[in-house]
Amino acid sequence: YVRREETVTNNAIAIAKMSMDMRVASTWFDPRLKQVKADLTKSVQWSVFDEYQRNGVHGQLSNKSRIDRLAFWKQGLKLDNGRRHYLTHQPPASRIYIFASCTQLIHELPRLQYNEAATGAEDIRKIDDDAYDAGGFILSYLLSRNVTGNTHIPKTKSFIGVR
Repeated sequence: YVRREETVTNNAIAIAKMSMDMRVASTWFDPRLKQVKADLTKSVQWSVFDEYQRNGVHGQLSNKSRIDRLAFWKQGLKLDNGRRHYLTHQPPASRIYIFASCTQLIHELPRLQYNEAATGAEDIRKIDDDAYDAGGFILSYLLSRNVTGNTHIPKTKSFIGVR
């Protein structure tokens, strides 16, 4: 969900409404949303994270850096001879698939430009990367759990992706 020309409150309300009938396993927020700002119209301290919480969108702040998320994207997209493709049933296959309906993500991925990412230095040219970041939070959660011993990710009847 991305709406740039909208208030934080309206975005939070829209997300809460969209999620109302879903069984949400977890929600992750970019840690930058917790940065406190002064709301000059109300003379109070305020953060985007707090506003989401007030409007029914509850979750946790991610502790993964941009470099961590890049590593999880690489891990998820890496071809593995031990995995079978979900359509062809032939190896190799990646751990994740990006479907044509993920238009925002497909738009963003080829435009990302990291410099010196292999050395661990974070130097990215800032562009639209909301779907990439959201996908990185999801992958870091799922693949971290998988690495730490939870090898079973339950199958769902529907999929919610980053669009």
